Amino acid sequence: MGGLLVGLNVIDCNFCLKEEDLDTQQGVIDFSLYLRSSRSSESPDDEVQEQTNKFDSVLDQKNYIEELNRHLKYVKEKVRKNFFREKS
Repeated sequence: MGGLLVGLNVIDCNFCLKEEDLDTQQGVIDFSLYLRSSRSSESPDDEVQEQTNKFDSVLDQKNYIEELNRHLKYVKEKVRKNFFREKS
């Protein structure tokens, strides 16, 4: 089953221990959302191409956010300098 998990980097879990009976099993975590779907019609090359396209898309989004962050830092510094210049 470990080989079937795709892209699972973090498992989010919360523990609420107040007034809980920890001797019995409480529930089952459904990992079916993280399992790779079996696509017999697609070749491994198609799957690699799909993963590459997803990676490129995420990388483009990351670059956009970094550029936007740089721009906002520049604007913030510009406004701050203008504020202190007018205040003096």
